[in-house]
Amino acid sequence: KRDTKGNTPLNMAIRCGRVNKIKIILEESVKLGILDSFVTNENESGQNVLHHAAHENCNDRSFTCLLDFIKSDKVKMEKMLSKRDIYGFTPLDVAKMKHQTIKMDAISSVISELEIHVD
Repeated sequence: KRDTKGNTPLNMAIRCGRVNKIKIILEESVKLGILDSFVTNENESGQNVLHHAAHENCNDRSFTCLLDFIKSDKVKMEKMLSKRDIYGFTPLDVAKMKHQTIKMDAISSVISELEIHVD
């Protein structure tokens, strides 16, 4: 279920830095066959879970957990990292704007490792 701004429980767990809840939600959504809807969901600001995870409210462990889970799907990862919110920011832009060095490095590493193109 989404809140009034279109955020899912996964978005909330990410913003709160709840690694155990993130893992449970991801694992259960795979079992239920709804992972795509949770991971690629956009809120009213056009932000996906990687935008939320790049924010300073999300701890680095939660961010890494999410990134590791999604990077097994190169196409999905490229789409999510390329997504610009209504303000024109990608998840990498959000990490840069919020001075989240570890997250910037992790995103850059995934881009390089998977050889994906992000505008």
